[in-house]
Amino acid sequence: MRLARRISFALLFLAACSHERSSRDAASGEDGAVAEGPRLDLTTGDLADVADLGGTLDLAVPTDLAGASTDLAASPDQAIAHDFAVPTDLARPLDLTMPADLSSPPDMAESNDPFDPASCTGTPLTNAAAISRLGAASRTALANGTWMVRERTCTSPSACGPWGPTKPYVVTLVTYSGGVTTHYKNFSFPTTLVLRQSSGVATLDVREAHSYTTYPTATDKGIPYALPANPGDKHLPTIEIHDPSPSGNDYPDLQYALYYPADEAYLWATDHCARFSAPYDDGTREVGALYRY
Repeated sequence: MRLARRISFALLFLAACSHERSSRDAASGEDGAVAEGPRLDLTTGDLADVADLGGTLDLAVPTDLAGASTDLAASPDQAIAHDFAVPTDLARPLDLTMPADLSSPPDMAESNDPFDPASCTGTPLTNAAAISRLGAASRTALANGTWMVRERTCTSPSACGPWGPTKPYVVTLVTYSGGVTTHYKNFSFPTTLVLRQSSGVATLDVREAHSYTTYPTATDKGIPYALPANPGDKHLPTIEIHDPSPSGNDYPDLQYALYYPADEAYLWATDHCARFSAPYDDGTREVGALYRY
């Protein structure tokens, strides 16, 4: 029974294919169009029967369709362009240069450590530039700065340990001496960097701030430096301190001999800052200050 069904199905399949070819040939027109013929419905049962016949399903392209063009580019409206060229407006390199008006001024990159040479760099202040800055004035206070100190232990000036933390510089001075009575007082060092001129020659003075406020026109109460100071060196420096609130008969004006521990005091002055340094002779201390103007 099963064999009979297979034979019947095969005969029907061949008959259908023959009828389809005949119908297609008859329906062909002058333009070569092919009318659609009946289609074989290969349902699940039909496919199973075909498999039972041991045949092979032929998926080859029919010879009458093999001549059809497969070139989509032959039709202009079907052509597909793949243009990956970089647009000309994006082909230029990206310019990351900082505009000049946004550039940092010189002191923005400098540290605030008075003992760091990098804390004050730039064009050295010349006499001509200083006179130009003063204009018609005989003097001006450029900036204020407190003297600071750092310390270390040394067995000799060339054999020292690391520097300790920076702190304000404080000294103890005799404020009164009258026979058996002697007074002492501690003083810190707020200072003012003063620029003054005389006969076209400019000078920088490191003044104690209270002394400058009390005696602004004095020329002998600070540590003077000629220009350019890169660095300027003052040998055996002295500075006068003014005590704004002396006790009793204590002296209001005191002379401090910085040269007793430090024979030299240096000043580096540029067009926008100055750095003061007075290293102790034995290497144990260094006094310093930073002035920005």
